[in-house]
Amino acid sequence: MAGPVGLEALPVGIPPIVQGAAEPIPGTLGELSAHLEKRGSGLLDHLVTAIQEATPVEGRPDHLTHHALLIVVVPIKRDDGQVGRTQMKGFIASATISDIGVACGVLVRSGNKYCRFTGVGGAPVPPSTAWKDIKLTPIEVKFATNREQCWNASGISQDQAEFKGVLAGAGALGGVLGDLWAKAAWGMWTFVDKDHLKAHN
Repeated sequence: MAGPVGLEALPVGIPPIVQGAAEPIPGTLGELSAHLEKRGSGLLDHLVTAIQEATPVEGRPDHLTHHALLIVVVPIKRDDGQVGRTQMKGFIASATISDIGVACGVLVRSGNKYCRFTGVGGAPVPPSTAWKDIKLTPIEVKFATNREQCWNASGISQDQAEFKGVLAGAGALGGVLGDLWAKAAWGMWTFVDKDHLKAHN
């Protein structure tokens, strides 16, 4: 995808899966669904639910052009059948949430909005397979850390870390020290340097 791409996150929770051998990374929603089904879970029903929950009663405006960022929450079962851990897999879809909803048959365009679609009398939505061809680009999901977590990882107590300081010179030595101290959340520093801040320093 060329140029900056706006993203709209869509969390999708699925039932627990059984850990298995590594497989090729899915390149489409259909491949992701097949991968989860082989592990004893599924995707479509939970994707549909997530899209419906992300769609207000009054509908989704048609000017929302951000690509869908699917955050698939994957509980992993141990050998005893109990959930031992939870993974989060990220995928950037080649379509918006509205586009995916239409392809799944759960959204329909009405005027300048995309609205939830149900059959007459609440009958099930007619099945569709168009969603399977929507392309996915995998991304790594990371969690931001707070100051307390940085202190714990660095073996620093709070009373040792909460002070203000001045770092004079942000060159070869000062730049490295500042980077290390920032990662450890050790102190609140004011950097003083006659040079301009550039990408290489």
